[in-house]
Amino acid sequence: MTSDSHGRLYKNGCLQSLAALSDFLIASPDPAEARHREAAYYRRNSRVAHQLTAKGFDKFTINMTLHAGLAGTDLTLYK
Repeated sequence: MTSDSHGRLYKNGCLQSLAALSDFLIASPDPAEARHREAAYYRRNSRVAHQLTAKGFDKFTINMTLHAGLAGTDLTLYK
């Protein structure tokens, strides 16, 4: 759990919060719901990882791909 955050800080001191990787997945005792939640979690984190990588966060690529469940892939698991 990394508690990642992502934002844009303006000269006037205003902070705009932007999408960041989700830290945790809320489990469900129902197997079908658990699979649904896990797929949604990885889809969202995959989308955010793509956005951050496109912005040039290269030094975080390994951590992002691991956190997004994409280790060993070409970042195209969930589109």
